[in-house]
Amino acid sequence: MMDLLRADWFKARRSRMLYMLFLLACFSSGVMFFMAYYAGKTEDSSGVINLASFFSDPQMVSLLGCVLAGIYVCRDFEEKVMEQAIASRKRRGEIVLEKAIILLLFVNLLYVPYVLGSLVLTTTSIDFSAYLPTVLLQLPAENQSLAVDSQTITGIIKLLSLTVFTMAAQLMIALPLVFLLKRPASVLAASYGILLLLGPIALLNETTQKLLSYTPYSKDLDQMTLAISNHYFFQRLAINFVFILVMILISYGLFRKKEVR
Repeated sequence: MMDLLRADWFKARRSRMLYMLFLLACFSSGVMFFMAYYAGKTEDSSGVINLASFFSDPQMVSLLGCVLAGIYVCRDFEEKVMEQAIASRKRRGEIVLEKAIILLLFVNLLYVPYVLGSLVLTTTSIDFSAYLPTVLLQLPAENQSLAVDSQTITGIIKLLSLTVFTMAAQLMIALPLVFLLKRPASVLAASYGILLLLGPIALLNETTQKLLSYTPYSKDLDQMTLAISNHYFFQRLAINFVFILVMILISYGLFRKKEVR
């Protein structure tokens, strides 16, 4: 599998699309934090919030991640890369696992500008407004000029690592779609559509909230603070890991039964 990873890494370094996605993530993170600053200074900021919500990390990383899965990962079917890999006697399980690793890696990369922005602004005394209930906005808005001690550093590491890992797990819903649909536009539309629908579904009633609490799509943000408990942290990590594993197994089941042509 290492040669598959090396080949994808070689392709990634020469992919203009990946650089464009990363630049968009940098731009969007800057807009999000600037809007948070502006909303904190303006009394009537409803119009700003409506505009800024599109650039928030849940919205933008979800969109960019779906573009990544649809156009970058799925493109291997159109360019016959999958066919060449199988012809060279690569196991289908290795191919699926390698694509899962690539998707997880690059989704984490898209989150880097947001995480760095949140960390930098947390150390300042600038007034911010957490206009959306997201971890990366609440951290600088509610915990400015934190004392640098081991407890604070541990809390920040746990909080941010869980946030990033949860988003990566959420976007793994696109992996089975890649091997099912095999068309970039279809994968992009289907994966992003599913992510958009899961938000309202999670708020329907207590039953849906309970069901989604066993997935990365849980909306329970009360625990996502610097005082995050070890129990909640490791529970959510386990749920995300199991969900990723299930998506990989489903993808393998779909890919194993399909002809590559």
